[in-house]
Amino acid sequence: MNSKTLELVLRKQRVQFASEHLRRNFVNHLGSLSPALDTADRLCAGALWLRRHPHVLIGIGMALIVARPRRVIGWVRRALIGWQMWRKLRDTVTHKITPKTYNNLRSNSAAHRGW
Repeated sequence: MNSKTLELVLRKQRVQFASEHLRRNFVNHLGSLSPALDTADRLCAGALWLRRHPHVLIGIGMALIVARPRRVIGWVRRALIGWQMWRKLRDTVTHKITPKTYNNLRSNSAAHRGW
């Protein structure tokens, strides 16, 4: 081996050691985020379960309508207002973003969620 090749091999080894050290530090620091990440995973799993079992949500909604119709009407009104605000915000944001960027964001987020 000539000196240049040996130098490159040693440099590669140093970079690999540094990378391993950084990976270990990263994993150690992630340990403190574990409870928050677990909660987020449970929320995502619950949302996915509700998407697969919409009849449960409909049943709960019907039971609430029968039990407390005025309260449900108030919540439905708030949900409708929130939904309309979300649509306006989304439309405002999508007009500020180019269509290509918006489509990339939508496809990446849908692929990430697994829906």
